[in-house]
Amino acid sequence: MIVTAGLFIDNCTKQIINYTIMKLFSFSGAVLLSLLAISLVKSPLPFVRDAFGHGSAKPAVNNVTARAPKGTLSGTYNGNGFYTYVKPLTLAGASSCTWYVADVPNQISIKDANGNVVYSLGWRGTANYPGPWGQSLSTSNTFYFNLNAGNYTVYVDTVTNVNNGGSSDSWYIYY
Repeated sequence: MIVTAGLFIDNCTKQIINYTIMKLFSFSGAVLLSLLAISLVKSPLPFVRDAFGHGSAKPAVNNVTARAPKGTLSGTYNGNGFYTYVKPLTLAGASSCTWYVADVPNQISIKDANGNVVYSLGWRGTANYPGPWGQSLSTSNTFYFNLNAGNYTVYVDTVTNVNNGGSSDSWYIYY
């Protein structure tokens, strides 16, 4: 028997008390970890990898709330020279979108079902060689825009030089 604070506690009771305390601390630890995870979602880390492990996108400066994307639209081109992706995009509801330029520069244009341009952005990305963007290019690789519900066609242009050791192209839109 063990005497604690004037109480007689046998070994069996001591084990029950220790087990209860351990479970209580485990529960408290799980609650603290959950609160920490929630606080990180509300206040994202300064550098975050995208869902495909590419780059380190900085959070938006216009207070975009972190959330899981509803979908992803993407393209990859392993060829050589100028190429235009043409991809359909259907949104059931209004959506905050993130366009991520990986590998080589891209430019984007999005048209609604009537052929009207609803979003357009010139060449973006990084290149230390000449192209349609000029002698070189150095911009952010992540851009944010909003689209209403509807049917769209996404046009993304790229220029690659794979045959001479250049990179292939890839890009992503999270919506």
